[in-house]
Amino acid sequence: MDKGQGDYVEKLEKERPVEAVQKGFSFLRERMLTDQSLLGYLSECSALPDEIKQGMREGQDFVSSGRAIKAILRHGPEECRKLIDFIRGSQLHADFKEHLSTVDVDSEKFNLSIETVYDHRTTLYQEMEPSLMADILLEKLVLNIDEHDTVERAVTRKEKCEALLLLVQTHKDNIQKFKLALKKCGCSSVLDEMKEKMPEIPDDPLDCVKRTYRLLHQKIQKEHLYEYIKKKESDQELPDSSEEIICSLMKSPKGCRDLLYYLRKENLSLFYEVMEKYKLRRDGKTVIEQGEHTVDIGNVLCELEFLKTEMEPIPFSDILLEENMILPPLHQSVHQESSHKIQAEMILEKLQKDFEKKYDEAEEKFERQMFEMHRKFDMPGHKPKSTPLRYENPPFDTKEIEKEFKAPEIEHCISKLKWTAVLEKLKENRNVFKDCLSHSYTLSHYDGEEKFALKTQSIAFNEGMFPSAMVLSIEIFSSKIDLKEKQQEIVKFLNSDSTLRSRISRFLHMRVDKAESPLVLHLTSLTEKASQRLLSDNDHVIQKLIKMLLDMMNITISLYEESKSLEIHVTITESTSDSNKQEDSHFIKVRIQQYWDLLVQELEPRQLVLCFVKEGLMTKPEEQIIRSCRQRQTMVAAFLKILLKASEERTFEYFVQLLRQLNKKDIADKLYCRDTISVHQDAETARQNILLHLDEVLENTDTYITEQTLRKRDDSIIPESVWPNSGFSRKGRAYTLLLFVFEDDSLVLEFKNALQYRRFGHYFQNIIADTTEVLQEKNVDTMQKKLSENTVFECTYRAGIRAGYDPAARNKDFVPVVSHDYIYDERYRRGRRVWQMEEFFGHPDMYYRRFEMMRRPMRRHLGVASKPATNEPEEKKKFVTKHKTVAAIDFGTSYSGYAFSSQENPLEVVTGKWKTNSSELLESLKTPTSLLFKSNGLVESFGYEAEQKFKALVEENKHHDYRFFYQIKKELLGKHRCDENLVVFDHMGRPMDAEKVISTAIGYLFVECKDAIAEKKFDKDDILWVMTVPSLWNNFAKQFLRKAAEKAGIPRKQLILTLEPEVAAIYTIKGSKPDLPSDSGDQYVSGTQILLVDLGGGTADFTLMGVAKDGGLEVLHEAVGGAWGGTTINARIWEFMEELLTKDVIDEFKKQTSDYLDMESNIELKKRDLSANNKLLLLVYPSLASICKDKTGKTYKTLVEESEHAEDVKVRTGKIIFEPKMIEKIFERTLKECFSVMDEILQGNGKNVKDIILVGGFSESEIIQKQFENKYSKYHLIIPTDPGLAVLKGAVIFGHDDTMVERRISPHTYGVETLQFGFDTDPGDMKKVISGTTFCSGTFHKIVSRGEILQVAQNTEVDVFSPKISAKQLFLKFYQTDKKGIQCVADEGCDYIGKLTINIEEPPFGVEPLVRLFFKFGEIETTVEGKEVLTDKPVKTDIDFLERKP
Repeated sequence: MDKGQGDYVEKLEKERPVEAVQKGFSFLRERMLTDQSLLGYLSECSALPDEIKQGMREGQDFVSSGRAIKAILRHGPEECRKLIDFIRGSQLHADFKEHLSTVDVDSEKFNLSIETVYDHRTTLYQEMEPSLMADILLEKLVLNIDEHDTVERAVTRKEKCEALLLLVQTHKDNIQKFKLALKKCGCSSVLDEMKEKMPEIPDDPLDCVKRTYRLLHQKIQKEHLYEYIKKKESDQELPDSSEEIICSLMKSPKGCRDLLYYLRKENLSLFYEVMEKYKLRRDGKTVIEQGEHTVDIGNVLCELEFLKTEMEPIPFSDILLEENMILPPLHQSVHQESSHKIQAEMILEKLQKDFEKKYDEAEEKFERQMFEMHRKFDMPGHKPKSTPLRYENPPFDTKEIEKEFKAPEIEHCISKLKWTAVLEKLKENRNVFKDCLSHSYTLSHYDGEEKFALKTQSIAFNEGMFPSAMVLSIEIFSSKIDLKEKQQEIVKFLNSDSTLRSRISRFLHMRVDKAESPLVLHLTSLTEKASQRLLSDNDHVIQKLIKMLLDMMNITISLYEESKSLEIHVTITESTSDSNKQEDSHFIKVRIQQYWDLLVQELEPRQLVLCFVKEGLMTKPEEQIIRSCRQRQTMVAAFLKILLKASEERTFEYFVQLLRQLNKKDIADKLYCRDTISVHQDAETARQNILLHLDEVLENTDTYITEQTLRKRDDSIIPESVWPNSGFSRKGRAYTLLLFVFEDDSLVLEFKNALQYRRFGHYFQNIIADTTEVLQEKNVDTMQKKLSENTVFECTYRAGIRAGYDPAARNKDFVPVVSHDYIYDERYRRGRRVWQMEEFFGHPDMYYRRFEMMRRPMRRHLGVASKPATNEPEEKKKFVTKHKTVAAIDFGTSYSGYAFSSQENPLEVVTGKWKTNSSELLESLKTPTSLLFKSNGLVESFGYEAEQKFKALVEENKHHDYRFFYQIKKELLGKHRCDENLVVFDHMGRPMDAEKVISTAIGYLFVECKDAIAEKKFDKDDILWVMTVPSLWNNFAKQFLRKAAEKAGIPRKQLILTLEPEVAAIYTIKGSKPDLPSDSGDQYVSGTQILLVDLGGGTADFTLMGVAKDGGLEVLHEAVGGAWGGTTINARIWEFMEELLTKDVIDEFKKQTSDYLDMESNIELKKRDLSANNKLLLLVYPSLASICKDKTGKTYKTLVEESEHAEDVKVRTGKIIFEPKMIEKIFERTLKECFSVMDEILQGNGKNVKDIILVGGFSESEIIQKQFENKYSKYHLIIPTDPGLAVLKGAVIFGHDDTMVERRISPHTYGVETLQFGFDTDPGDMKKVISGTTFCSGTFHKIVSRGEILQVAQNTEVDVFSPKISAKQLFLKFYQTDKKGIQCVADEGCDYIGKLTINIEEPPFGVEPLVRLFFKFGEIETTVEGKEVLTDKPVKTDIDFLERKP
């Protein structure tokens, strides 16, 4: 400090003490943290309030220091002069003067404007530390004390930034000081952006996004981008998840432009970074860097199988996209595909085609050179020379030709991904992985179950002893076979081969820390219950391990030939290990990682570093690491990583305390939450699920998932072998990551999140099924000797060849030799090409033939890539039935019928005809659904015949010995949950088995239809039978009807069910020729909406349907309706009759069965012919008139005239006449119910409906038609030619092509009861221990939701896990609900509907079976198939909706 500066400071201290204190604000604030004398002075200062002094005494130094200085400033010159006098007399004065004399030099060569600040506000929000900025601006006299308080009072960092920028705008004359403050705060990256002119969006935004894809994928906030595009008024098609948003936007230049606009608006810093990288990529070398390339195209083509195994498809496709080696559609297909194998095949198929083309071009160029050389030297080109010919100076540049056969693009891409071992493999034909000494795929087939049989000789446990670390010793005794060398070989593999160790972890749930000779395994549990699981279920897990090790020893033939057995002694002892007790600091670490993003967003790192250094909790090198970061977010990340490495409890306590001081109480409370049980339980459950899917997890874990999991950990503690440049195989890296992750609850949850983000969340949504299987007790001797204190388990086995196994016929023995991963004919692979050889035999075709031979084995070993799944519908055939005849049965409430057509003429539907034996109607296309049984249960007649016979029996008073049933179908409607023992009641109220009655009725229809088919000379053997059901029917009713139909004789495999509204729509569109408008009928276009109203005898169904892109139909609204069919009119008439003649009279009349049935038939016939102005005339039977007189003492005429309906009902001789107003009342209730439902649909999902189709027998009523026309006059009402037969004929057409309906809506939420991994906190009555593992029962696991769109034939995959090792039978209880948020099957509104039984004929030995089920909820009947995942064998499934609730 020179003399002039010293004089300035001296004058400032004496004449302007307030200004001097304000300019020294940050200096004084920092020194209060370290200088005890200054702290002591302020503690005694009378100007400070007691609150500030109390905070200083309680250790809230940082916050209290700022408040103290501002309190002194508020007291004015007197207190400020006292403070300066104290400083002048202390050791602080020299430093204080130096601080005041410091002049900030503006080295930036640009003038900042308030407009520029506004343009870069999003970057400032990300990078600024507003508290530090406010301090600097206060001491630069830009802000006053009150304005400084405004910033400090804001809670979140973003709010502080917003408040600060508003204040800067009011002080825009001091904008250059704001620039200096930014520089002093370390926001140099922001200033660099401000200096530059904002880049323009490139003319080719798609190319820009492609070339910078990995940068965007790594840094962009996909969820925020997804919401931005979603809110933006755009026709951009959005993907199902935010993970695929960038791929989705790359479908078009417009989408890419929207993405770049988003960056410029919301993340300007990343926008600059993207533009800079794009400029370098566009202007520089786009693909290949300079240097010598050594990877040959032929080597790549030979190693496609190897690449398929070791490739990480997602990262590889990303870099191939950047290098323009694949196009966005293929890139997106790879990202959308979940199978690693298919992803790899997609990429390799493209590379194979490209490289073969390049190889062909290079070969052609080489051949031209060779022919030129032959011609020049006059050499024959059609046959080889007998002696070699040498060339010391070839006539062409061999190096240039050699370059044509290189693959620099693939070498460049693999190098950038750091797949060093893969690159070495492509250069040299040798095994280069550090963790693979063998055929990795061969090891995965090791089992030994089919070869060896173990018999337990004796066994002993140390009850209740389940250590987390143990030593498992296996001693094998044999008098004939020398096993020492074989055991040493096994130990070598156990210590080196990650594939083998991961497989052991899969079924042991333990990791092999090391193996020692002769055969000793040091194991550590990967889950809390691993040791209990190992020692449960009759030691199956231990037996599996022994069989696998025996299989590796290559002793099968020796044992077989010697006919000897081995004695095997197994001992498990407890191993010393560190305590599993977790201090509070551990759980704070978990919370830090849980709220990592929030901390990165909110913390101001320079404040934290200053305080941690002051407390001695951070070293100088650590401070330098943090301060060396250029951006605030990276500084916070570096600070948190260093914090997570800390071991002292005091470090984490101080961190939480400091957050409270900095007005971040909410964050501090989250970090210090002691609810640690739930975190650990979540992590433990995740461990169990990961082990359950271990093979798939290892298959799909790539570098992106590794980076996402470990991004919060310091590199120094991460194993190097998890990274691609480690030399480990892909699965070996994944397994190492898994072992590292399993040690820490927070890492387990991070790994789970990373997998879920990549659409592997189904690994953690397993259904744990119940099993009632009881394993048989073993006939073994229990060892009576007492085990030593640290011995957990001892057992002796006799091992021999399994009965029936012939090693000569099925020799699968393992030969533990190091060899190549893949086998090719050595003539066809590597080796110098013809033109590289020193000796050339003169035949120009020699190279071509060699190349062709080389390509053939490559093609033989490379699997053909599956066609990527698309949303585009396949081209549909007109009719796709495989059956020569389709017959439909409409089993109706009031009337039933049948129809059929042939494969040659599917639209020429033939309907059945029934004799009525009536003079009014000789034949009918349907017959009443009525049955007459004899007293012994034998059927008498059906349909019209049954009604006529029953009437005659009543008249003769002989009906008591018979049983008459009618309208039996309505018994199945509304049966939410019942069982197959359903009964129906006859005319006298006597019950009979419903299945017998219904199957008998269907049987009549079935026989009549078959006879009609034979009469028409149609094929009567190859018939597909279609039965119609209302859309309101549940799974119970459908399965009940199917069972009854099968009992009636319809073959199970030749029977399908179909929904009545759907087939009615099909008939109207495809088969009927009504008077349609120009935009209807056959001219329905994609997107058209139709409301189908099916008014049948018993029910009214309302279905909203749409026309799909390919002309098929899709259901757009869940099925709605009710019991509002034609029978409700009959019921309503009888209700009015009760009001007219009293209920007692009508009840007594109904007992006069013959007259009552006559009158009911009369009502049924006349209601269909009623019109709005017509009257309904009902005959008054003598029996009815007599009952009126007997019961009331009045005539029926008097009763009618005295009723409330006297004006609307008249009486004539022998007749009751309902006037038109009364007719309206009869129909009013039914129409009101129908219109209410229709209005709800039309005002909701059906806003675009133009056509309403009216079908069903009840729709033939003129009143119904007129009321619908009046109510919905703005719609076009379509009534088919014969609406009563629309369902029946439509069912026939549907049978010829059941693909006409493409999508349906789930009517309910369906799920199953699942067990969950249990813990001590679970209720006792819900706990269940299976195979040593505790489970909690009663949890509802949702599979599909109500209103969810279901593709027909679409599989909903669900993984079902057996809690019992080697279980053969699993059970799942099915539930349905219409409520949201159901968690437990015992919750109100969650109803049991059936049971699924899973039979596993060949369960995997020694492990819990994992069954993958494939539900088809989009079909009319819910079906399920499945396979056992580990064995890949199908399982038998039986879904029973008729079973009683347990």
